Amino acid sequence: MPTPEYHKLAHEAHIRKEHYVDLIRQYYDLVTPIYLEKWGVSFHFAIFRGEESLDDAMVATEQWLADFAGLHSGMKVLDVGCGVGGPALTIARHCGAHITGINIVEAHVQIARARASEMGFSERTEFLVADAMAMPFPDSTFDAVYVIEAGCHMPDKGRFYKECARVLKPGGIFVGTDWFRSDTLLPQDEADYIEPICRLHGIPNLISLADLRGFLNDAGFAIHTADNLAKYGNVLKNWEHIDRKSLRLLNTYMRFVIPKVEQMMLEGGLKLIDAARRGVFLLGIWKAVRQT
Repeated sequence: MPTPEYHKLAHEAHIRKEHYVDLIRQYYDLVTPIYLEKWGVSFHFAIFRGEESLDDAMVATEQWLADFAGLHSGMKVLDVGCGVGGPALTIARHCGAHITGINIVEAHVQIARARASEMGFSERTEFLVADAMAMPFPDSTFDAVYVIEAGCHMPDKGRFYKECARVLKPGGIFVGTDWFRSDTLLPQDEADYIEPICRLHGIPNLISLADLRGFLNDAGFAIHTADNLAKYGNVLKNWEHIDRKSLRLLNTYMRFVIPKVEQMMLEGGLKLIDAARRGVFLLGIWKAVRQT
């Protein structure tokens, strides 16, 4: 582990859940510089349609998700767990909606604001430091809410989805992609794959798609889609990019001791590959409507 502090927060599920704010902030304090250098300004996986580059696939995925949600000019849209603003700025430019991004990591919000200003999008975007488990918005504020691989960081998924429903207007759209475990998971797979993924990526726990459907229903959503993202395009190619990047990382540091943060990220990336290929980890997608 990169620091004793992170190890103390990450090594057990109940501690990760209880101290999720510190866990997430410490995790991203450690890994953000490497994500920006090695992966780009969008901290998520992509849907590939052909032989496009990772960067092109990222932008296309964000634009597709906006279209999937039916986002358009005049809408007020919330981006939960906005990172450094990569998806929000792409989506604002693509569909013309006003995007409010929230993130618990202050450094991410500062970067997102600076990028918005540089791109001339400060009037069409807003970025706030906020906890998605208790959002600082009145009921029925937004026309749509989207989450891109951020819900997995929430300690209480049921409460989180209810909070997303609360800030949505009746009839509002809720879409997202996220990390999930298999619906049918053996205890040994939980120990060998899912627990290490959570520990190495600052995640309190992972739920299944079946769990997701139950939580969305409980939160008052009518579910349109809740399925494996692989049905919408090639997501396995993400693992190829991790493989290549892992090899480049090893080659870069082969004459030296690999720094501890890079060790953690390398181990975490390879664990994702193994779990995805075994079928115990998957990327999921959903679209739901808040019922009146």
